[in-house]
Amino acid sequence: MYKLFPKSNSKLEVGQFWPIKLSNGQFAIGIVLDLPDKHQNTKHFFAGLLNWIGDTIPTQIILEKINHKLIDQGKAHIKTITFDGEGIIGKIDLDLLKIVIPFEVSCFGYSESAVLLQGYKTVRKSTPEDHKIYKTQGGWGFDYINELAEQLLTEK
Repeated sequence: MYKLFPKSNSKLEVGQFWPIKLSNGQFAIGIVLDLPDKHQNTKHFFAGLLNWIGDTIPTQIILEKINHKLIDQGKAHIKTITFDGEGIIGKIDLDLLKIVIPFEVSCFGYSESAVLLQGYKTVRKSTPEDHKIYKTQGGWGFDYINELAEQLLTEK
């Protein structure tokens, strides 16, 4: 197990995860889903919240034994990982666990310049139908993933 307190996304890797301490003492999991081109931005990454809550800080072994569902995802600042004093503690293989980044559209309404995205990757130009089906890609504040994680407690 390692702890990484990143100051930029240069040392981040897809699949790395960090614990999110909940108000009841349990933990949820944040995960690195995608990274921008290194020349684009050094402070952001594409984050996700998994459908896991546990009494102890999770390990790679624990996470590889459960069926994962991605609760939500969004562009996040690197401080999201260290906001609660935690850091990256491990890495899982997203492909092996069948965790797929959902499609999103680049803007709220259809336009000629709108695209269909999967994380930071442009899939293709979007269609008017895409804007009816997919949510608009958005950015997260430092604490947003923590708020989402707290909502998992009420759904439990």
